[in-house]
Amino acid sequence: MQISEQQGVSNKRTFIGIAAVNQFGNWLTFLSVIVFAQQTYGSAASALIFLAQTVPALLAARSISDRIPVRYIRSAWILGQVALAGITLGIAFTYHYFAVILAYVAISMMIRAVLNPLYMALLVESVPQPQRQSTLTGVGAAGSLAVVISPALGGLLLATVGPTYLFLLDAATFVAVSLWMLMTKGVKSPKSGNPRTSHWRSGLPSPRALARAPGLANRHVWGFPALAAWIFLLFVGALLNALETPLSFTMLHVSEAEFGWILACFGAGGLLVLIASLFSETKLLRPGLAVVGYAFGLLVWMVLPTFGPYLGFFIAGLSAATLSGWVRTSMDAWSQTNNIDAKLVWGWANQSTLFVNLVSYVLASVLFGLGLSPIYLAALLFLAFVPLAASVHRQLRASRRL
Repeated sequence: MQISEQQGVSNKRTFIGIAAVNQFGNWLTFLSVIVFAQQTYGSAASALIFLAQTVPALLAARSISDRIPVRYIRSAWILGQVALAGITLGIAFTYHYFAVILAYVAISMMIRAVLNPLYMALLVESVPQPQRQSTLTGVGAAGSLAVVISPALGGLLLATVGPTYLFLLDAATFVAVSLWMLMTKGVKSPKSGNPRTSHWRSGLPSPRALARAPGLANRHVWGFPALAAWIFLLFVGALLNALETPLSFTMLHVSEAEFGWILACFGAGGLLVLIASLFSETKLLRPGLAVVGYAFGLLVWMVLPTFGPYLGFFIAGLSAATLSGWVRTSMDAWSQTNNIDAKLVWGWANQSTLFVNLVSYVLASVLFGLGLSPIYLAALLFLAFVPLAASVHRQLRASRRL
């Protein structure tokens, strides 16, 4: 399909806009579920919710998405959003039962994990190369909007009207994005792709399976710097998510309100990248500088008093969003070079995300359960920047040779 530059820019803004709306609604639901479960059932409930969100999707989502024929990708994505709207509408009136909450988070995360690779496959098919990098950067930064707005708005709604209206608002966002995609004529399903796999074990997670490059069963991820950079970027992000709350409250001694503003600063940095991606094809930071900025921002957050946490998280958010977009673009270029179906690549990327999150949070739970200081997890976090920087450097060298 030949796409004009004007249509490409329109499609770019469609994909970034849909991602932003989706992330905003998902954040409100996550806030409702976690806060309600924590207040009603205690910390053990939060741990069960995390497992329900992660394990079923990790086990089955990639197997399902790999088997969806490419010609049905757009239809499947729209129907998946409608299904999410339906079950979210249902939990708006049944969230009082913990079993219902667990079922909801398991099913909804499973559906989202199936739909994410489909969405990326549609993006790759519908956005031409000149607009591809800014689109992938914008989609990666879309969650920044939710981080800036959702804590204040979600907290206000949760305190004044209760979880029901947050679930209803999320259901409305699913309906909105499904209609948006349905009415966008420039987005089409791919006409061809890699043959569907019929082996029942295809897509099941294991360290060995995740270490294999998607679509290339006999090649390791570590041989491709773009894929390795994705893995190490995931580790940095997951370790940061596990660290930010305990370190902020036990070592930086911030209040809950201050912690919310610190998170908003991280989102503001990413939001700047999101806005730049909507209206320009220019990167705010070079990849190597983004790695340094990410690490430097986290260091400022940890060691500088008063305004340090706010400034550090803003720098980290700006750098992380820029780096995430560049790594996604590198993975897309890798799939094009090796003629790998985008759905397979992003299915692997999505499953890798779930696996790394699970490993990182279990590791953090063990460390904190042993009574160790958050500084040990911080050391692991900065250690993860070493292979990340090496992978980015290798990918930059490989790109220059092309």
